[in-house]
Formats: sequence, C-alpha cells, structure tokens
Amino acid sequence: MTPIPYPYKAPEHPLDNLKVCGNILVMNIGIEEKKISDMTGKELKELIKDTLLEIIDPDYGLELWPSVEKSLKESISDKNEGKGITLEEAKKELGIV
Repeated sequence: MTPIPYPYKAPEHPLDNLKVCGNILVMNIGIEEKKISDMTGKELKELIKDTLLEIIDPDYGLELWPSVEKSLKESISDKNEGKGITLEEAKKELGIV
C-alpha cells in the first residue's frame, strides 16, 4: 500500500469522495481523479479494500508522527516495567475522585 501524502484530510465518510459526472462515477483518491471504468481490476479491488478498511478504521493508511510513535513505545515500555501510576492515583491527581 502506498502511504497517503501529508497533509491529508480524510473525507467525513469514505464515499464522500465519489461524484457523478454525467453517467460516469468518479472517485477523488486524493492524488488524482480517475474514472472507475478506466481502472484495472487490480486498482478497483484495491479501491474497494481501502474504502472498506477506512469505514472500519478511519485512521487506516495514516502514518504516526515519529514523536508520537516514540512516546507510545516509551509508554508501553514503562507499563511493561511496572512504572506509572494506578487509575485511582491518576483520578486523585486530576481531582476526579
């Protein structure tokens, strides 16, 4: 799969990037517009797969910023090493309890 170029604004709904031009269905795939009738079977299959995956997971195809990825890895490592605070301690610190 080719990564989606940054910046990328996902449509509200994956089918929002479909439009009808006369009697032709056209999909804006963010990079270029291409008539579905001009797609190869492989391209159409990929389009359907990507659309379904976007419906299931709106973040599908997006990349994490390196700083976010690093922070997530550190957080997982800290959790595995038993570092951190309990949920109750966090609630107390935030004044929730």
